[in-house]
Amino acid sequence: MRTEEAEHVEGTGAHAASVGLTTPEGRAADDRAIKHGQRQERVAVTMLDVSTKLAAAKDAHPVGRMPWEPTAEELAHASAEVAAMRAEEAAEEEAERAAALAAAPKDEVQS
Repeated sequence: MRTEEAEHVEGTGAHAASVGLTTPEGRAADDRAIKHGQRQERVAVTMLDVSTKLAAAKDAHPVGRMPWEPTAEELAHASAEVAAMRAEEAAEEEAERAAALAAAPKDEVQS
C-alpha cells in the first residue's frame, strides 16, 4: 500500500537525482527526502508501540467491557450461586411442608 507521502519522498529523491546531487537544489531535495524517510520510520515505530500497548490493554480489559463490569466467568459464578441458594430455599420450604403435614392431625390432612 503506497501513501502519498511515500510517493512524495520517492519523488523528492528522484528530483534530487534529476537536478544533480552535487547542486544546491539537489542536496536540498536529497536532505528533504532523508528527513521524510526518517519521519516515516518514526511513525512506523510509534504505530508498532501503540498497537502493542493496545493489544496488551485489550487482553486486560476486553473491548466492550468496562473494568468495573463483571466478566462472563464472574457472571456464571454468580448465577451458579443464586441457583444454589434458590435450590436450598426450595428444599427448606419442602422440608417445612413435610414437617407440617406430619405434625397435622389425620382428619386435617385428608381435607
